[in-house]
Amino acid sequence: MTKKFDGTAAHDLNDYFGRVRHFLDVIDPRSLLASQADVERAVDLLNRFKRGEAQGVSDDELWAAQKLKQAVLHPVTNEPIFPPLRMSAFIPMNVPILLGMISATSGPATAAWQVVNQSYNSALNYANRSGADVSNAQILQSYGIAVSTALGISFGIRAAARRGPAGLRKALDRVPWVVPYSAVAGAGAANILASRFTEITNGVPVSTEDGTVVGVSRRAGAQGVTKTIVTRAIGLPLPALVLPPLIMSALPVPPQAKMATEVVVVTMCLAGALPLAIALFPPRLELDVNSLEEEFRNLKDPKTGERVKTLFANKGL
Repeated sequence: MTKKFDGTAAHDLNDYFGRVRHFLDVIDPRSLLASQADVERAVDLLNRFKRGEAQGVSDDELWAAQKLKQAVLHPVTNEPIFPPLRMSAFIPMNVPILLGMISATSGPATAAWQVVNQSYNSALNYANRSGADVSNAQILQSYGIAVSTALGISFGIRAAARRGPAGLRKALDRVPWVVPYSAVAGAGAANILASRFTEITNGVPVSTEDGTVVGVSRRAGAQGVTKTIVTRAIGLPLPALVLPPLIMSALPVPPQAKMATEVVVVTMCLAGALPLAIALFPPRLELDVNSLEEEFRNLKDPKTGERVKTLFANKGL
């Protein structure tokens, strides 16, 4: 039975599996096929609902309009996100990158795929930031830090294996995912931190539950960046890089079908890992005012006159 549309979320964002279902909607690649006119109609329908002018429109139509809006428009700026940088494009864009990183055996090949991966991640982090403005210089700086970190980690581990004891080399041979995972996780964390560092230094907008912005908080920005690192840089790459080699080694796949099978396995692992990882935390941060700056601790609700205890901010993806 379809939930009655109320303008909030289709699923319970306070529940982990509710967030998983929410993010399955966000990453649905079918939204990439929507035209600008489709998005404009969806936004217009939602605006008419807010004004009480959407009589005769079904709940299914309203939920579909909200799903499309969430997939295409940035939640703070309300500007369209470039299609390849939407979360709905994450899986189709990352499958070839993951295949390249998994199959890379030489130093140059590893370096090339790390550069490709971090180039895409830098653009993705900028497009899905919490809403804070980022200069071109900061974008280039985050990109340089991410690529340098990825290359440093991957080549550092390989160098340590070559020069270290034979046991270390054998261990890395048995678990070949250690090098790409370490490089991807380390570089991903550096990339997110660098590309969204202004959220920590300058802060992000915080608002009451009804969306009224009451100020800008650096501590809220730090919480959003930290949680994004945990989900996207550390959590997501683990199953996406570790499971495919394990599954492929266990499957009796003929040589002529190996590539096609690997594409299917990588796609399935990434599609399963993405919503499970980014659903670890709600997309909207719920912040105890005592965890924020002093200026937010004695705010009064203008409607009730009571002290505001909780504020909200966009976490960013």
